[in-house]
Amino acid sequence: MAASFKNLTLNDGTPIWLGKDTGIVESVKDWSETHVSSSGGGGYVSGGSGYVPAPTVSSYSVHRQVFFLKHEDGTQEECNTHLINVSVGHKVTKVWGAKQGIDSDHNLGFYNHTTNNRAFYGLKEYSYRDFGQRRLGCLLSAVYLVFFCLLFYGCLNSMMPSGPVGHRRPPSDEWVQVQLFWIWFFVSVGFAVYVYLRMRHLKRFYEDLISQALAFMREG
Repeated sequence: MAASFKNLTLNDGTPIWLGKDTGIVESVKDWSETHVSSSGGGGYVSGGSGYVPAPTVSSYSVHRQVFFLKHEDGTQEECNTHLINVSVGHKVTKVWGAKQGIDSDHNLGFYNHTTNNRAFYGLKEYSYRDFGQRRLGCLLSAVYLVFFCLLFYGCLNSMMPSGPVGHRRPPSDEWVQVQLFWIWFFVSVGFAVYVYLRMRHLKRFYEDLISQALAFMREG
């Protein structure tokens, strides 16, 4: 299989490598899968009376496509994706890559030279780690939620009396609560700013990566 490769550096300084393969579509198979689910129903009947609601049935269809690329050396490659529409005889290039030094590559997308159409996996569908990026996941989101819970707790504690009605905390305790409140406030705001800047960076990183991948596929 005559694949070609290229090393380059993205705008943020990340060194990556890209690989591509071009072939002619030899056969295509399209089909749709329909998934049906039901919910609700149940109820009860007792002594000739009661209520039994009808279940709610819902369905959705998923488009599937498999096509085979024939390369110049005569080998064939199976591509199982619905990202891009192809027909027999179309010239199609597939591109993949990773950060330099990482062997576990990840598919990025396809380019149809015949129709001049391209399609790429979305921002959430490829591995950031393969390209040396950290992704904000469930753990950081949970920490972010804890920060705001502590902020809310500190706010309430700074205003609630301690002990019997009419008795408030000593001034020193109230001062501590106020200081804790502002500490958690600034920590939470700082973390929110970090999340925003990190997500913006990942979006720009993805856009630059896809731009470089498209330019590479169009070469030759």
